[in-house]
Amino acid sequence: MTLQKKEIAKKEISDVAKDVLKSINRLNIESALKPYLNTPDFLMINPDGSYADYNGFKSTNTEAFMQLQSMKQTTLKEEFRFLTKTQVLYTWFGKNEIELKTGERIKNESHIGSMIFNKINNEWKIVYAHESKSPPIQEGPKK
Repeated sequence: MTLQKKEIAKKEISDVAKDVLKSINRLNIESALKPYLNTPDFLMINPDGSYADYNGFKSTNTEAFMQLQSMKQTTLKEEFRFLTKTQVLYTWFGKNEIELKTGERIKNESHIGSMIFNKINNEWKIVYAHESKSPPIQEGPKK
């Protein structure tokens, strides 16, 4: 791939990631899941070491979002590794703040997501994801 084509791909993938984060921050799970490829080959590795196919990933996240009052994901850095012309390993470095409906607040100062994006029908789709997080910092309800 030429440097110019790589820069175009980086922007396209970064834009997809930004849309996912915007949807997460709005607690819109359906919109957040759009770039994830609903296929038997999809695999999600969770921070606790468990894993799921697309349906399990969707179910777990839908259930989790129902417990949330708010979520704020903040991007600190992005990294790209080109595996082929149509496959990119994208790593998102960020942090998050969560408020549960119970009022409890949780922060993760380090949250990392590695995703493999495949370009399918001229769209970048996530076919694999692996997340890691620092231990959560729990706080009481807002005063």
